[in-house]
Amino acid sequence: MTPLDFRLENWGDCWRSRLRLDQAASIEGGYRSPQRRHWDTDAWVGIAPVSLPPLDHVDAAEVELAVCAIDLFHHALLKAWYIRRTGVMGSLINARIAAGWELLLQKREQAEREFAARILLAKALVDQQLRQPAVLRKARASAIVRQVLRLEPLTPLPLVPTMLPTI
Repeated sequence: MTPLDFRLENWGDCWRSRLRLDQAASIEGGYRSPQRRHWDTDAWVGIAPVSLPPLDHVDAAEVELAVCAIDLFHHALLKAWYIRRTGVMGSLINARIAAGWELLLQKREQAEREFAARILLAKALVDQQLRQPAVLRKARASAIVRQVLRLEPLTPLPLVPTMLPTI
């Protein structure tokens, strides 16, 4: 796996951990009913707690900004693959629906070839965004939003002394 793959996996893990914050954690296979004397410490002997790899939320936030700066199809493809963990066909279908593209009836082999090419392109786009400073990514994302919403570019009003209220 490349470093970008590790970063995308961390990004997906962070998203999934955020989605489960309201769920109670338990030891895999060690759940016991409250009616079975759960307060006894002997029941816990020999059960190792589940240890999850540490998550890097700061890096995940940076990857999130980069993913949000790419086009909608590849954005939805990455989210379906790394966060929702849908399969090849499900990821392509979700991405096509999100981008407003026509759904194609494809054979499994064709879909797998298309997915392999599209996910490589999505990773390349994210890698390109991660190499740019965050200020440029935000400016590009803002320009895309203005273009999609058909808004005129916003220009800040200059602050001149004549515009300040006089006392």
